Amino acid sequence: MQEALDAIADIKEALQDVGSDITFNQIEKGAYDVATGSAKTVTPVLLKAFVNSKPSTFAQAKANDDDILKDYQFSITTYTELDIDKNDTILFNGNEYEILLIVPSFLQNIAIKYEILIKK
Repeated sequence: MQEALDAIADIKEALQDVGSDITFNQIEKGAYDVATGSAKTVTPVLLKAFVNSKPSTFAQAKANDDDILKDYQFSITTYTELDIDKNDTILFNGNEYEILLIVPSFLQNIAIKYEILIKK
């Protein structure tokens, strides 16, 4: 387990040093709110991420869907202890992106990073 915790610490440090700012919008469905006209609650969380134009070979293999690989615009690599869901969104450079694919990487059964393919 210590190896995974050390890897997470290294990833967090690298993200802090050279990662880009993104906002992860965690979206939960709830009761309909007449004031907002929505039945969802959005909780924005600021994160650091590596933004790549191409997904890793590992993410490409996990995609199992050529449409995902044709449609994505960026690959985001980050670490978070939050649960990431395809209904959540990512804000980056003033644009909101939907999540197409979430690919966790595990070490000693602990998620040490997530690669997320996104599109507008």
